[in-house]
Amino acid sequence: MLLRKCLVVVVVVAMLLIGYVAPAISSASQVPIKVIVNGKELMNLEVPPIMQNARVLVPFRAIFEALDAKVGWNDSTSLVSGYLGRTAVFLVPGQKTAWLNGAAVQVDSAPIIHSGRTLVPVRFVSEGLGAKVDWVEATRTVHVTLAPGTTPPSGGILTRGIGIDADTLNPLFSNNNISLWINSLTNLGLIRLDEQQEPINSLADRWSWNPSTLTYRFWLNSGVKWHDGQPFTAADVKFTFDTILNPASTNFRKGDFAALQTVTVIDDYTVDFKLARVDAPFLSRMTQGIIPAHIFAAVPVAQMAAHAYSRAPIGTGPFKLDRWVPAQTISLVAHKDYHLEGPYLDGILLKVIFDNDVMALAWENGELDWHTSLPSASASRMMVEYASKAYFKNVNTLAYEFVRPNMANPILQDVRVRQALMYALDRPALVNSLLDGRAQLMHGHQLPNSWAHTTGLNGYSLDRTKAIQLLVQAGWTTVGTDKIRTNAKGERLTFTLLTNSPHPLRADMATYLQESWRRIGVDLKVQTVNFGVLLGVHLNRSNFDLVLIGPGMQSDPDPYIYFHTSQGLVNGVMVGRNNGNWSNPEYDRLLEAGRAVEDRTERKVIYQQLDKMVNNDLPFLPLLTVIDVHGIYNKVQGIVWGLNGPIFPELLYLAR
Repeated sequence: MLLRKCLVVVVVVAMLLIGYVAPAISSASQVPIKVIVNGKELMNLEVPPIMQNARVLVPFRAIFEALDAKVGWNDSTSLVSGYLGRTAVFLVPGQKTAWLNGAAVQVDSAPIIHSGRTLVPVRFVSEGLGAKVDWVEATRTVHVTLAPGTTPPSGGILTRGIGIDADTLNPLFSNNNISLWINSLTNLGLIRLDEQQEPINSLADRWSWNPSTLTYRFWLNSGVKWHDGQPFTAADVKFTFDTILNPASTNFRKGDFAALQTVTVIDDYTVDFKLARVDAPFLSRMTQGIIPAHIFAAVPVAQMAAHAYSRAPIGTGPFKLDRWVPAQTISLVAHKDYHLEGPYLDGILLKVIFDNDVMALAWENGELDWHTSLPSASASRMMVEYASKAYFKNVNTLAYEFVRPNMANPILQDVRVRQALMYALDRPALVNSLLDGRAQLMHGHQLPNSWAHTTGLNGYSLDRTKAIQLLVQAGWTTVGTDKIRTNAKGERLTFTLLTNSPHPLRADMATYLQESWRRIGVDLKVQTVNFGVLLGVHLNRSNFDLVLIGPGMQSDPDPYIYFHTSQGLVNGVMVGRNNGNWSNPEYDRLLEAGRAVEDRTERKVIYQQLDKMVNNDLPFLPLLTVIDVHGIYNKVQGIVWGLNGPIFPELLYLAR
């Protein structure tokens, strides 16, 4: 008995020393396995293919190189990696957990070390990289077929028009949609979002979530460099998020990371995020652009927004800033050390043209390659006239136009007044007259293409009689000679509406609101200011009655930063975007519940319940979401369309 136990121990130790070998195959299965990639057999392999758990494994370098993938091997972790275009596969010997485009997945058969070589499952690797895989039992052959790729031509400058200038290019403080878009070119986050808004690898190669410790671990790409040539490390990641959470910081993103407790650097390329509680949208928020610690380490947090970096950022993205001439042009050039595929363009030139009709004329004259929002009045003509030279696409914007009432104004605290303002609007007529029908009406906060969108809400169809009844019920019973209502105290029903300028659509909408509300006895004064003043003097200080804005939404439908009580002014700092001082315990409860569950079906129920409340209570007066018509000349190729516009700009190229 003792001898038998000793033999067992010897066998086990031997197996551990030489690596796991697939179980012996039956005599009927002694025909050698062949792997054929695009009609060519993998030959001269240092270790022949083997079968394990009904899966064929081959040396990793052979299969990756046969598929023209970039191969990686980490000596310290034994991590195997393969990149093909924007697709990435990661495996570790002995582990059934692998990573595809950053996300963890389970494989049927773990990679093994056999005869000193690392073998990986052919089907998982090949299908992960986009190939078709077939197994022919009779000949014991794996056929892998991958459509041949083409290398786009490099060079050229793509010229695009933008209707507003950037406000800042520091990704911690950017607010308008143009700034946020430029941030996506210059300052990457740990993840990006794909065509379906699912998270994929970016600065982080892969990540894991440990529900027992409430910890996300991110493994960073070790080949990333900042635009100034400095290495990107986990220290930059920690610095960025510590800055966001610093009470002295004036960024509005604290609410996005309210559950974040600590950020810990494990080593130069591994970083842990410890949460205080489950936070369902947390991973999608990791698109947050990272800033360089080596530039900001000695800068007081309160001074970061005003730092020169805001106008000359150093990032890690596929493009870097060349020059910014305010209100004229923003020039970006290719980052040649970009760690993923591309960029193929030499650069992107953004021309600031405030008048959309002037921008359209510039596009027709060939001065612009890409127009992202053709004027409604001329879009139909242009689509016909330029059908052979360009292509056109309707794109749902990740934003909507709304009026935010400030609950600090006692008049606007009355829901009947807010509802009256909605009933006084003929929004379908507004869409048709200003946008030629190219917009969708909004009835709550969730966008029409969001998985949390709610149907069956009150559409607030034009009903001036009901609007007047609501105002009378609210105490605005008397109409003066100027046709403006007053209450028992003799106070006039008057507000000031703020919006940013130049912004032709909002200017027209403000005029429409002014005229519509006057017809029910409301005096509306319109004040336009530049976006910097609107943000710094008014929004960030809750200094307004009503404001007409349309900020970009995030991919996850979580509206916490807009409605939660904690997201307003705290010690003089606007924590989130609750600049209208909305406070309701039931909203707070639902907003917290929506973050506390990870199941999308459960979250959808919560957010739909919340949207029904928004529709009735009107902490926002939702107006519309614009459908942009993009006009793009045929020479612009390589476009990847997401749900709300083009993504992966590094893949763009100009056809010769």
